[in-house]
Amino acid sequence: MNVGCDDMHTLSPRDGPLLTPHSTLWLPDDPSGTFARSSLWAVHIFRLLEPHETRALVALALEHAAANGWSTRRHKHHPTTDIAVERETAPALHSAVKPLVARVVLPTLALHYGFELCELQMRDLFVVRYQQGAQDRLTPHRDGNLLSFSILLSDPSEFEGGGLRFHSLGPACDACGGLRAAAATCRRCDGVGRLALPGCGCGDLTTHSGKLLHEGARVTSGTRFVLVGFVHVTSPEIDHEFISHGSLANSSAVGAWADHECVGGARLSPPSSPQREMHTAFDDETALAAHLFGG
Repeated sequence: MNVGCDDMHTLSPRDGPLLTPHSTLWLPDDPSGTFARSSLWAVHIFRLLEPHETRALVALALEHAAANGWSTRRHKHHPTTDIAVERETAPALHSAVKPLVARVVLPTLALHYGFELCELQMRDLFVVRYQQGAQDRLTPHRDGNLLSFSILLSDPSEFEGGGLRFHSLGPACDACGGLRAAAATCRRCDGVGRLALPGCGCGDLTTHSGKLLHEGARVTSGTRFVLVGFVHVTSPEIDHEFISHGSLANSSAVGAWADHECVGGARLSPPSSPQREMHTAFDDETALAAHLFGG
């Protein structure tokens, strides 16, 4: 099946929609009172793609995989079974996805997390496959970047289990009640005590700080495809040393108790305004897209 970028959005940055979430979950208040709540504490879920658009992207990914295979070694500490969405190695996927990310996803991230669009830049973009009998999950981790997003490309009827699961927010496991002693041996939540984010449908966009401890929950049947993006933030309001090299903020061994410090410590100061001008630094669409994708 040949699918081109005509099947995807063709919105310009200036008239592209800044999405409104249909669901938002917040990191609970810091019990120590050290860190005040900020926009980085929020996990948002948005309606984004229609079913025919997700099918088009999955078809492109499968075409690429049939010719080139799936990668399993791109990420050192928490590798995924994936396809890098790069111009040189996956041109058809890149052409289909880049306009969507540059014109809709990144402006939406900038708006809801209090940054300017020119302060965001893609660091990695890839299609992940979770499959029973192969790689069915991703172990708990913190991303190396401040912001992350994922777009579910599979219909929930095509798989069981799976989903994005956070260790400090989201619903308690309905099997063990989220109690530590019971959760340790619970197969439903794999010992986390929480379930994956509810209400995420096919084509939905989920955004969050990569510094929140999270994982890909186990797929128990079927196949689940997800488009994942890692976003670097260059804002002077951010502690870049802490984000990139802080041992706490980059440790998967440190539990959910550290989420307040990992997220709260990333921001040096609150944003000057909850909504900021998105395009002041780039009047030319080509220059803006080149900046957002690092080239």
